[in-house]
Amino acid sequence: MSIKKLVSLLRESLRRRPRPEVPRRLRFGLMSLEDRRLPDASFALVGNAVQLDGFDPGASVEMETIAANTFQFTLTGDVWDATLLPSADFSLDVTNTILTTTTATPITGLEVGSVNNPAIVTDGALGVQVADLTIHATGDVTLNAAANDFDNVSIAGDDVVITDADDLTLDIVSANNTLTVDATGPVSDLAGSDVSATNNGSFSGSTIDLGNGMFNVGTLTFNSAGSVSIAEDSGTDIVGTNTAGSLDLTSTGAIDDSAATSIGVTSLADFDGTSISLGGGTFNAGTLTFNSAGSVTIAEDSGTDIVGSNSAGSLDLDSTGAIDDAGATDVTISGHADFNGSSISLGAGTFNADTLTFNSV
Repeated sequence: MSIKKLVSLLRESLRRRPRPEVPRRLRFGLMSLEDRRLPDASFALVGNAVQLDGFDPGASVEMETIAANTFQFTLTGDVWDATLLPSADFSLDVTNTILTTTTATPITGLEVGSVNNPAIVTDGALGVQVADLTIHATGDVTLNAAANDFDNVSIAGDDVVITDADDLTLDIVSANNTLTVDATGPVSDLAGSDVSATNNGSFSGSTIDLGNGMFNVGTLTFNSAGSVSIAEDSGTDIVGTNTAGSLDLTSTGAIDDSAATSIGVTSLADFDGTSISLGGGTFNAGTLTFNSAGSVTIAEDSGTDIVGSNSAGSLDLDSTGAIDDAGATDVTISGHADFNGSSISLGAGTFNADTLTFNSV
């Protein structure tokens, strides 16, 4: 028998063989996305921290401390997984949308969402009081209750608002749009922190100390009756109304306030950047120190008292009052220095400029 005829007979035999029946339980079908059953949101107490995860897309959580060591989480757009009960640590309402902690274990941390299962997060009228707060959010995070009290926070979201009743420490905080931090006590960040906002970053506290780790915001607003120390790892664009008891502002790029309404510093204002341009709005400082390898342009709406060690590639300093360097160690301008004030007194310390222009009436 030829090979060709043998192959033909084998094909015919296979075609006539009956097809085996597939058991029903092994059959597969297609289900529309709308009819698909997604897992419910999960909850757990891990050590001293409550972990909430597994949210449906677009779900939102309202958090609230309703009594000492008792937290309530109201879920919209999803339900909590009732199969995780009974539990000595949690209880659910009949709709499975309100989760309440019932544990005797002291709760010191809250972690809401994960990179793969984030949620929109808000607080209730009673606020949230917990030491460590971590939130992964797809949309806005709005924690603006006056009674909020956090120690350390790590938050990712679009518009992020954090209000705190006393001191607040930022760790890993990022806002795709704006970041607003308002604390009654000091606002600071950790040595290994990363704080960023694509657009405006606004900070208020009794004191402000930012840039101990990475710090970058699109535009900057600060308000404090105490000291403000900010080190930005990019250019610094000051906007809006800004106040400080004292200011130490360092930037790896240019410092600019062209869009600022006002900057008011009660005592020393110290600026360090690749270039400095101040006075786009109202600018007033008790005393002034500047350092830049580039151009420095400052227009002050009062007298200008230069102190400490100062340097600039070029300097254009205008004052509606007197310009004085009685408290300065040195003023060194490698290029042109231009002064305009009601009176000008320079050289109390070391003073050097390559070329000089002055005007006073």
